[in-house]
Amino acid sequence: MTLDTVPASQTELTRKTVKGVLWSSLSFAGSKGVTFLATMVLARLLAPQDFGLMALGLVAIGYLETFGSLGVGNFVIYKQGEEEKTANLAFTLGLTVNTLLAVGGFLLAPWIAAFFNQPALTDILRALSVTLLLMRLGSIHEARLKKSLRFRKTFYPELGKTVAKAATSIALAWLGFGVWSLVAGQIAGSIVLSVIYWVVSGWRPRLVWDWAVSKGMLGYSSQIILVEIMGMLQNNIDYLIIGKRLGSEPLGYYTMAFRIPELLIVNICVIVSNALFPAYSQLQTDREALKKGFLVTLQYVSLYTIPVGIGLSILSAAFIPLAFGSGWQPAVPLMQALAVYALFYSLSFNAGDVYKATGRPDILNKLSIFQLLLIIPLLLFASGYGILYVALAQVAASAVLMLVKLMVIKRLIGLRLEEVISALRPAVLGGLLMLAVLVTLTWLLSGVSAWAQVFILPLAGGFVYLASIWLIHPQTARQAVQLLRSMWPGKHSQAVENV
Repeated sequence: MTLDTVPASQTELTRKTVKGVLWSSLSFAGSKGVTFLATMVLARLLAPQDFGLMALGLVAIGYLETFGSLGVGNFVIYKQGEEEKTANLAFTLGLTVNTLLAVGGFLLAPWIAAFFNQPALTDILRALSVTLLLMRLGSIHEARLKKSLRFRKTFYPELGKTVAKAATSIALAWLGFGVWSLVAGQIAGSIVLSVIYWVVSGWRPRLVWDWAVSKGMLGYSSQIILVEIMGMLQNNIDYLIIGKRLGSEPLGYYTMAFRIPELLIVNICVIVSNALFPAYSQLQTDREALKKGFLVTLQYVSLYTIPVGIGLSILSAAFIPLAFGSGWQPAVPLMQALAVYALFYSLSFNAGDVYKATGRPDILNKLSIFQLLLIIPLLLFASGYGILYVALAQVAASAVLMLVKLMVIKRLIGLRLEEVISALRPAVLGGLLMLAVLVTLTWLLSGVSAWAQVFILPLAGGFVYLASIWLIHPQTARQAVQLLRSMWPGKHSQAVENV
């Protein structure tokens, strides 16, 4: 795919967006690196049931948190003009609603625990309810920083949250507090996150109310709230079904199996989305620029997620026992399937940013309804046969949804099928060649230690993939190198302008 030089008026926006992706990536690398190391330690200190109970608690609180967001953070980013008034009103609404939700979560805890047949979940939910208020105290500060593409300043709160969460959880787990070490870590992380956002943003909100601004905010946000609620339901329906029908121990294995694909694939999509939504919002009236931006995003996201998804699926048999201990062996086939799920998920993830940036979040809601109608009966049926079938059902559903999302955005911004295929071709061809080499090497190394496999397979797969991209699609390889160079200070030259 040929990438023409962008107009001069868009060069600065492109530069800021690229820097935004860089800082978001650094934040991701720091916070998720700490999370991964903490998970390796905690997996040896806690039982699968502990992770399963915590997963159920976070899912339940996550739904309440989605209601509490009111979608106002997205509106603060989307709204052009009246920024101070909009931000103050968003903060006031969030503070009020989340105080009520924290109380509601405390009171509803026994009924939620009874639904999952997990009495121990009651006190966990009551403790986690406080995070509904704590997280919201810094959310508008975060939105303001992202709106102005100051992603460097979001690095410190996210890293601080992760370090506080990891340190608290590991210390308490070492002392024998079980699942409560995870709960305390979550609360500690929420406190640190909001405190640092207040410090780095320098913004001090005021409690205000303005009917004129609130009308526009709630009109836009009503769709965003529904998008986020539907997204929570989509992303956690597997946890709900596993927790309800199979119990906390299988859910613990499933949760751990999803950690690495989520860490290395799904979170990368979130990072890119955080930088792209504000940028797309500034191009909301220029459909040609949006189309080009989406194709560039699709190409570079696929160049990363396709080989990583394939590699994780192949490497999981050797990696999981080494990283988490031999007691987590049942998570191996689950991770093999969920890595492929994450790959399919990634290829259409950022379509949602285009829908929101063009003022059409309703499309996300329609797609969410379609997904739920597809996935709920499929997962209910699969759960009757075991947890592995739930993971395989996720793979099938994500493949179908990827195709549907690409078809919808194709019509929305006038994409041609050959443009989408061209964007994906380098990564697909390189990934297939890498897959063939890794399967062969895995067979040849079957008698070798797991440590040797974890060292050799990623190196060999990465070399084959990069070499194939360079040989088959040298222009794409050169553009990727230019893009990476452009992210560093002093390198914002023609490389950025050609993105």
